[in-house]
Amino acid sequence: KDSQQVGVRPLGIRHPLVSTIHRLAVSANREELSAFLEPQQLAMTLGGCTKLYTGVRMLLEARRDFYAVKLDCKNAFPSCFRARAIKVMSQEPSLQHLASHVATTLAAPTVLEDRGTRWGEAPEGFSQGEPWSNGNFCVSWQEMVVELDEDLRQAGGMARLIMDDAYGVGPADVLFPAIMRFEERIKRECGLVLQRTKCEVFSWSGVMPDNPIPGFTLAGTMVEDVFQPGFICVGAPIGTDEYVEAIMDVKVEELREEVMKVEAVLGEDKQGLWTILRSSFAHKLEYWLAMVHPSQVKKAAREVDKIFHSVLEK
Repeated sequence: KDSQQVGVRPLGIRHPLVSTIHRLAVSANREELSAFLEPQQLAMTLGGCTKLYTGVRMLLEARRDFYAVKLDCKNAFPSCFRARAIKVMSQEPSLQHLASHVATTLAAPTVLEDRGTRWGEAPEGFSQGEPWSNGNFCVSWQEMVVELDEDLRQAGGMARLIMDDAYGVGPADVLFPAIMRFEERIKRECGLVLQRTKCEVFSWSGVMPDNPIPGFTLAGTMVEDVFQPGFICVGAPIGTDEYVEAIMDVKVEELREEVMKVEAVLGEDKQGLWTILRSSFAHKLEYWLAMVHPSQVKKAAREVDKIFHSVLEK
């Protein structure tokens, strides 16, 4: 059976020398890749997640009549046509020098093995963890991404991505037809399929538009028996204050449980507790602090401080 049939996502664990060579090639061409992919695709951009999150949130706050759609592709990396990446690089002047290298590395099917035993192969797609996979994947559907962004920009919206983590923002009458065209093109030209049941629609009103895409779900959660619209954008919440606070409460409780487990394992090992606090726990909230509005994250920050202080007291 191949990887598509058994539903796995092979990891690109190569010989360190091969990975090093590929990593150097990516590093040497990061500027060319970024120039080709920006501003829609921010996977190669310094601070890309922060730029995407802030841009999406600020646009939604400025245009509260807009909708946002979070798109999800089924097994995106293992499914994407390899030939598509080579075709794009061959036709793009700034990336033509990479086409031969990429074609060579993608020529043979990826062997899937476990402890030296071959159990299948992945004839298509890119292995997550392989240094070249991010660039190959992003390049493959960039033409469709640009088309989606241009359709939305004409109405004041935009499309922004971090690899296969895709977000579209705009008025409903423009956004949803554009996404359906995008869905059709990526399937035909890249072999990518949207998982409609995992695609979310956000609106400040908390209701779907009159003509939604079948299968798309409304983004949000119930907070004290009231539906609060919101969604997770590159790992951080966007939505009403109640939604964001509810999500942050969950994150704090996850951290609290993690601390309790560590304390139970380390017992009276004070040096061990201090090491874990300094090298791990102390950084748990930093990403959300950088992303979420201070007023929305203040309560969670206070609770995390209490958790840290309880470890210090021990």
